[in-house]
Amino acid sequence: MRVARGARATALAVGLLAAWPAAALAGGGPVVTLAAQVNAGGAAVTTSLACPTVGSCVAGGFYTDASGNHQAFIAQQVDGNWGTVVRLAGALNLGGNASATDISCPGLGSCVAVGFYTDVADQHQAFLVEETDGVWGSTQTTAGVLNAGGDAVATTVSCAAAGSCVVGGRYRDAAGTQRAFAALETGGAWGEAAQVGGVAASGDNASVTASACPAVGACVVGGSVAAGGNTVAFVDAEHNDLWGKPVDPVPTSVASSSAIAALACASAQSCAAVGSASTASGRRAVAVLETNGTWGAPSVVAGPGRSAGPTSGTAVACPAPSTCTLVGTVSSSTGATSAFVASETAGTWTPSHTLAPVAGVAGLVVTDEAPWAVACPSIGSCVATGQLTLAVGGPAAFVARQQSGHWGRALLVAQGDNVGRDAASFILACDGTGACEIGGRYTDASRHFQSFVATAPAFEPVIVVTGVHGTVPASGAANVVIAGSGFFGAVRVRAAGLVLRVVAVAPTRLVLRVVRSHVAPGRHLLTVVDPDGSSAVTSFVQR
Repeated sequence: MRVARGARATALAVGLLAAWPAAALAGGGPVVTLAAQVNAGGAAVTTSLACPTVGSCVAGGFYTDASGNHQAFIAQQVDGNWGTVVRLAGALNLGGNASATDISCPGLGSCVAVGFYTDVADQHQAFLVEETDGVWGSTQTTAGVLNAGGDAVATTVSCAAAGSCVVGGRYRDAAGTQRAFAALETGGAWGEAAQVGGVAASGDNASVTASACPAVGACVVGGSVAAGGNTVAFVDAEHNDLWGKPVDPVPTSVASSSAIAALACASAQSCAAVGSASTASGRRAVAVLETNGTWGAPSVVAGPGRSAGPTSGTAVACPAPSTCTLVGTVSSSTGATSAFVASETAGTWTPSHTLAPVAGVAGLVVTDEAPWAVACPSIGSCVATGQLTLAVGGPAAFVARQQSGHWGRALLVAQGDNVGRDAASFILACDGTGACEIGGRYTDASRHFQSFVATAPAFEPVIVVTGVHGTVPASGAANVVIAGSGFFGAVRVRAAGLVLRVVAVAPTRLVLRVVRSHVAPGRHLLTVVDPDGSSAVTSFVQR
């Protein structure tokens, strides 16, 4: 990945290198393996996660039993301790293929888990299971009446409060056409699933892929449907138990094909939908904002670098109205992918930058990156997680934090357990304090996939120098200001032939008192080092 480089500074020519020790990449809290005792078939994954309060989370996914059947499960964390897994839809899953796909918990002891199972006729059925006052109820089939074609999956669930939720997904009708559906819970009672998506009435391959419920009686779902030979994105909003007219957020005049990957809402009338679209310049990440209840025009969110290849938006979080963070991928000319992040303020997306700067770490080379989830407990404080591929070491799970608006370096998660060298993190959830849990899978020594959850690590600053301002004299002393990010803690600065003293330290600004000990015109290196040994090197030229 590239490291940001600054412009030429007054009286100094600036260059930048970066190096981080391999030890700095191992991070996160204790890794907890879920479903290990029941995962006799050797394939388990955490696919969903919700954390309503500190030390209280619910995780879901699937494991494989001794007969090779996939079973849906949930596990609960109480007072920071994870309990045993509980199988979902067990008596219904006669076809042997089930999974929990999403979980929403609006409060402690109040959750809804959704997913799918396969019935005795080997047909997929969508299900939901609800926790009320700490007690999980029985499995309910949703979209059952609509699903005459036998291929239904509940893909997403969101709850504004206990008893006020929406679940969305897909089903197949009697004619074999794949439709999108949503079902609402009002006052603790679930209504009948309804077809959503507008053009889905005449299209195929429709599905709800994302949902959000910022307030009771105000939910929104998003997805895509094949129509006229192209894929068309849609968003559909509910108000007081009634679905409105679907909106096409990316008109065909902007893109021939589009799809919604994620939704986030800061209030009942302030939401963001992100995904990808086929534009005249190629595949691009797109974002569409709702302001005061009206969806605006789509924005193409640029990837990092001037020669960025195809981009795609994969996840979004909005901690406040008109303040969102998007994560996505950008492809290079060789086909390698990099993770990037972009921030929106008052409708404007700032230039994006790479998310997981680990390319130069102690010989570790990253060949691909894919962020799968992002959460922002507050403005300027976010967490992103996903998968990166090491040239030596294979796929690994990573997590990165943002603090005070600055993204820290990525840390590998569950790498000590990932001896089979194939891990990924797919989901994360944060409580109100900013504490976050992440979930995914790793590969053990037997090459079995194991489901895991782990606590996201603390912020790990990246030392980045973007500019040097001031003049290094031939002799005598002068103040020099180094601009950049990651200047936290006991920062040290060293350079051959210079006597240096740190005058002031701020996250984006480092002031030095520089004394020349001898006259040596030409280029010199100045190294900024943080307490754990990560560093950035900038060069200066004595005039």
